[in-house]
Amino acid sequence: MQCSQNEIDGVRGISFLVQSKVQPPPVLTERIDGFLRLFRGTLLLLSEEDVRGYTASLAAQFVDVDSRLDAQAGRLWGECAQQRYDFERPWRNADRVKRLTRAQLLAFYDRCIADGSPTRRRLVTQVFAPGTAPEASTLDAQALDDVFFPPPSDRMAAELRTV
Repeated sequence: MQCSQNEIDGVRGISFLVQSKVQPPPVLTERIDGFLRLFRGTLLLLSEEDVRGYTASLAAQFVDVDSRLDAQAGRLWGECAQQRYDFERPWRNADRVKRLTRAQLLAFYDRCIADGSPTRRRLVTQVFAPGTAPEASTLDAQALDDVFFPPPSDRMAAELRTV
């Protein structure tokens, strides 16, 4: 199992990668969901002192970014590519994470990770071994409402109406 955090085009996420020769992908997805449900209990057991220890360690990782010239160049170029130009971001994030409290951590979990949260967004990708994939008709494909991804405006039609 591998877990990581990422940021793509300004959208932050957490990724779980689980592979198994024994269990099919849907079972692995259920187990990840179970882990996430139980993880809130782990957070509840943390003391404020435990949280301070974790946040101090995380803050130290944030500021240890420019140990090599190529790492610094990559970080700075990433800021330019995103058109953010916040070259002090690691140090600002370190300061923010140092101030994180147990209550804020639980509130974040409830708002962004907890099953059933109205603001939780999730993408599940399952890869099956050759010959083991289920029939397409049995797959769970959930369509999103147009409200979630509103259709783009038809600029051509709007332009023709003004002529």
